[in-house]
Amino acid sequence: MKEKIVDRIPQPVFWWKGLMFVPHLTIKDAFVGPGYGKHDVRYWSREQLTLLGAKEGTHPLADPTVDLPEKLQKAKKNV
Repeated sequence: MKEKIVDRIPQPVFWWKGLMFVPHLTIKDAFVGPGYGKHDVRYWSREQLTLLGAKEGTHPLADPTVDLPEKLQKAKKNV
């Protein structure tokens, strides 16, 4: 099986206690941590993470507008 290479673009992330919180795919200005969807379904706003003491930065992540599964494309249009 061939793996598709997706361009990575700098995106805002937050670092808190060694964990990286990345932008949610369908909710604007929401960030999720490791295990989101399987072990944890919480998401945080920029303000909440800042109040916790998280440090904002950027990190090269896959472009969320490229090759989203059809289900997520529909959800993103509805937000």
